[in-house]
Amino acid sequence: MGPANLEGFGDDDFGDELDPVEPDTETDTTDDWEEEEDADWGEEETSGGECINVSLGDDFELYWSDYVDESSGDEFQAICGPNGNDYGIVWRAPVGGFYELGFFAETEMDLHILEGNGCDNAVLGCVDSVFGGGDVVEFEEGQFYTFVVDESSGPGFFELYAFFIGGPDPDPDPDPGDCPDGEIGAFPFEIFGSTVGGGNNFGSDCSGWDAPDRTFLFTAPFTGTFEFDTAGSNYDTVLYALDGVCNGPHIDCNDDWEDLQSRIIIDLEEGQTITLVVDGYGTSQGDFVLTGQSDDEPPPPPPPPPPTLCDDATVMPAGVPSGVTWSSFLEDGDVFNQCSPFPSERVFSWSAPEAGSYEFSVSGGVNPSALAVLGADCDSANAECIDDQGNIVRSLAAGEEVFLIAEWVPETPDTINVSVDVEGGSPDPDPDPGCGQAIPEGVPTSFSGTTGGQGNEHEGSCTNNPSPEAELWWTAPADGSYLISLEGSAYDTLMYIRDGGCEGPELVCNDDTEEELWSSAVLELSAGQVISIFVDGFNGSGSYELNITAI
Repeated sequence: MGPANLEGFGDDDFGDELDPVEPDTETDTTDDWEEEEDADWGEEETSGGECINVSLGDDFELYWSDYVDESSGDEFQAICGPNGNDYGIVWRAPVGGFYELGFFAETEMDLHILEGNGCDNAVLGCVDSVFGGGDVVEFEEGQFYTFVVDESSGPGFFELYAFFIGGPDPDPDPDPGDCPDGEIGAFPFEIFGSTVGGGNNFGSDCSGWDAPDRTFLFTAPFTGTFEFDTAGSNYDTVLYALDGVCNGPHIDCNDDWEDLQSRIIIDLEEGQTITLVVDGYGTSQGDFVLTGQSDDEPPPPPPPPPPTLCDDATVMPAGVPSGVTWSSFLEDGDVFNQCSPFPSERVFSWSAPEAGSYEFSVSGGVNPSALAVLGADCDSANAECIDDQGNIVRSLAAGEEVFLIAEWVPETPDTINVSVDVEGGSPDPDPDPGCGQAIPEGVPTSFSGTTGGQGNEHEGSCTNNPSPEAELWWTAPADGSYLISLEGSAYDTLMYIRDGGCEGPELVCNDDTEEELWSSAVLELSAGQVISIFVDGFNGSGSYELNITAI
């Protein structure tokens, strides 16, 4: 399934840097909404007409699946595709940021995304989906959004989800007011702004208690004396500094340095963070210029580390067993000589996939060869050495890196091989006896999920329209007859069952029961027999309910 065509959504500013605003730290509950937002919610809901079928609150993870047909109504005029019956969903974003949006439909449908609560608002974008679609979109905190599903080729089920994946996260310990208003990165700097409309969250010995203020975080790039002033501002300013982020003690303040402008000079250590507060005398407010500079010279950058033998190491394949093979006549340097006098060498890096003991070995075929193993610091003084008659065993932490230096004599055409394995060799894998995910043991047993977004790797003998399928397996607890049913699923299902694993022989394939769109089958099974169950669909996907009972 490819990504959906999310046309028109956020074309102007999608991907721009997010405003540094911390959202509300408390997630409103449904009761809070009813008590605090009841009047506003009711007005916005009714303003969109009768197209809203369901309201989903403000959960971080939005999910809804339903059926669109004539009973859903046709209250919305589609603009993303042909007009048909529609289904309206309203939701409020709990936090501003980026959300993954997924839309899957059993028939040809279009998803309209509207700003606000109701269907008479502006359309922000469209998603079209026959077998599925998805994208990443940006929603604003507290903003209502209306999703209208419009079918254009007949009734069917749909599935819609959206969950938060990035952006400003809730802060469990908010700072006073909206502090800070910004963070200063470059130095020296000059910032233009206005205290008009700012909060009145701070004050100092130099005044500022009755005027709006603006706050900025500054981290000293080096140790020295720093000067900050408001020269060029158009009102009577007050400037002061707090140690740390917003709540620290006052370091210094100034009211009138030159005319009505302010200046403070403070000594800071490299990496020390302060909060600069641009305030006003009395109730003064207006446009300000905040400048930061220093007469001290920053220290020169540290010299780059000296080159090491391992700078150009070739990364070996991850995991175990792992190995690299090459021709004995490959010329690739001769710098390391601690383990052998051999004239040719290659350097490799490898990282342990998990904590354990690992074996390292080298083979030069008919040519003499040697291997050195060095730690992550590439310190040759701590190298362990072997020739091609043995191996080196090291205990490593998960993710720990080592460097391997292979040396050899290119006397005769042959291959050189360096290999890594767990101590004693890798055990044979023990795969699951069935295909996909295991269903809970025993009877009765059940399993639920969705085929939306799954792969389409298998087909049954009764498959006509390939759709995504879920792969499950189960072991019969005793000899007997078992009913395997998809009753309660939310779409037109199709099911086929194979003996054993993914490629075992098919035992049964069923599309629909005589009267319903869900699938079922009865099988005679032996105790311990493993079957693989493929939950598929007839030209669509959706949520399913699988139940197994003994009969």
